[in-house]
Amino acid sequence: MTSRASQELLRRKRLQSVTAKCMHEVMRRLRRTLLKIVFIGTGIVCALFCATQLPSLGYEKKYIPYVSGSIETRSWENKDSNTSTIRPATIRLKKHQATIELRENFFIAFSFGDQLTRATESLLALAALARYGKRSVAVPFVKDSMLYGTKIDQDAGTLSRYFDLNALNQKLDSYGYGLLKDWRHFQQICNQSLDVLLNVFTLDGKSKARLSKIQKERLNKTGWTPCNSDLQETGRDRYEGFNISQRICIDPEILTSVQQLETDVLRGSTCVGFVTWRGIGIGRCHFPLSTDKVPSPFSVRHEVPFSRKLVGVAQDYALRQLGNNYISVHIRSEWVLRRHNSNITYLLDCFRQLSSRIQITKQKAGLEKIFLATDFSTFGSKSYSIRPSQEKSEMLHKYLDKLLENRHVFDPRTVELSDRGSIAIVEMSILSAGKKLFLVGGGNFEDWIKYQFEKVSDHAAEKICYRERP
Repeated sequence: MTSRASQELLRRKRLQSVTAKCMHEVMRRLRRTLLKIVFIGTGIVCALFCATQLPSLGYEKKYIPYVSGSIETRSWENKDSNTSTIRPATIRLKKHQATIELRENFFIAFSFGDQLTRATESLLALAALARYGKRSVAVPFVKDSMLYGTKIDQDAGTLSRYFDLNALNQKLDSYGYGLLKDWRHFQQICNQSLDVLLNVFTLDGKSKARLSKIQKERLNKTGWTPCNSDLQETGRDRYEGFNISQRICIDPEILTSVQQLETDVLRGSTCVGFVTWRGIGIGRCHFPLSTDKVPSPFSVRHEVPFSRKLVGVAQDYALRQLGNNYISVHIRSEWVLRRHNSNITYLLDCFRQLSSRIQITKQKAGLEKIFLATDFSTFGSKSYSIRPSQEKSEMLHKYLDKLLENRHVFDPRTVELSDRGSIAIVEMSILSAGKKLFLVGGGNFEDWIKYQFEKVSDHAAEKICYRERP
């Protein structure tokens, strides 16, 4: 009896063991099945999300390729500059609001009113202003150092003629500014129509405007007023053909709040144009565009990346004609003439001072070749103030020939360049790569050259008859 009981007990234990193993196998397979179901379900949801969201991000990805990881840069002297070539290590879509948010509101400026340096600063200021209304900026067209909202003739090109737009948009995005979008995309959104056209008065524009008594009172009180369509004839042809819903005049000395501009004046308008936009400064707008996290357009004005084509032209010329050791000289006659009532005698005196300083540098540094660029050359500035020096250009160059031995000048015709802005950028790139830099005259453009040179050189630029920028 005892033997039977023992056998029965042993049988039950074996049965329980087999049952436990079976249950364990069943549970293991059930868990695997559930995981497969969850995994497949998650995959389906992700696929549906990608199918619906990626097309809307496609445009931003096309125009804002972001760089992560290390970035290797190399300039002619292995130092950072706008003439550096940039090789991205890894491309990724940057986690920034600008890349996931469609900027469907637009600014367009039909004129920037100044030549290359100030016009570029004004463009940066417009991009900084655009961020407040989550706007984009229509890429300007360019011709002979001037920026326009529309293509004024067949010789005009887009801003890519001067700058690397892909790299520029990366910089704008890193600053927190609005991005540049091409003309095609602007037209897709605005379709040759403007909700608002803004006329920002210059210092004397307010007195010339034909405003009613009520409009003047409102302008003086609030800084803005709806106004007539014929207030400013200059540049009118540039926005002719646009359907304009409302025209508004602005006194920049009174309207200085970005929030007021957006909430009271623009009121969420999708397509906004400026007859002329001249940026921030004296006689211009006074909107505060910088914060603790957003840099001032003035502080980043010299960081605009040049066109790789133009940088290549400059590098090729310098290597073939100058080598690595040369003295750079730029003469801005405009500011010397302005200070001395267009008297050429003062300009010649500046040339003599320049010659004396260069002789000392040649003896100390052993440099022989000189690269010279001036604003009174055939392809120089179009400013009205330099007409006296341009009219005597031949005499001035002969005088410089006597003072400066072994000088070289860039001839743009050898590389089929005719646009003054393109030529200015090539010359700036050559000047900034010299061993020593002499600047005569001063002003905005020479301030830009000085920045480029000192960013890659251990020496400071030497100034002669120099007007410091206010």
